[in-house]
Amino acid sequence: MSDLQLEIKNLIIEALGLEDIGPDDIDADMALFGEGLGLDSVDALELGLAIQKRFGFKIDADAKDTRKHFANVASLAVFVSGETTMQNRDEIFSTLRESLVELFELEPERVTLDANLYQDLEIDSIDAVDLIDHIKRKTGKKLAAEDFKAVRTVGDVVEAVFRLVNAPAA
Repeated sequence: MSDLQLEIKNLIIEALGLEDIGPDDIDADMALFGEGLGLDSVDALELGLAIQKRFGFKIDADAKDTRKHFANVASLAVFVSGETTMQNRDEIFSTLRESLVELFELEPERVTLDANLYQDLEIDSIDAVDLIDHIKRKTGKKLAAEDFKAVRTVGDVVEAVFRLVNAPAA
């Protein structure tokens, strides 16, 4: 169990006043609503507010993925980590570098802002699709393929992700 998952479990217990339950009683993949932990819509509001306050970001209750993010502790941890990281270009670059190294087995020193994805890093179109999917998992937001077509360098990806994570909620 990650530290973030444990923190979210404790937050659920604390924010909702669940006195007869401890963090070990909440499985990371257990449904939070309905079957499973049995939370209801009022609990969802209280939990959403507690998460916003604890982690310092706004949750768009009307966003289509919000329900999916609140499915269980594991998905909530992924959502929270995506919202609390990659808020500035340095964080985006650091996360992107780690991702490129992990996904494509690149040497970290090769991944610079000026590195051309296709020539310097030898990323092909299938790899680019994998990278777009990875960015979506990290940010919880979809980077449109057409936006990615203009991307040539790691710095271009950083800018595209920065615009994505800082775009006003639709």
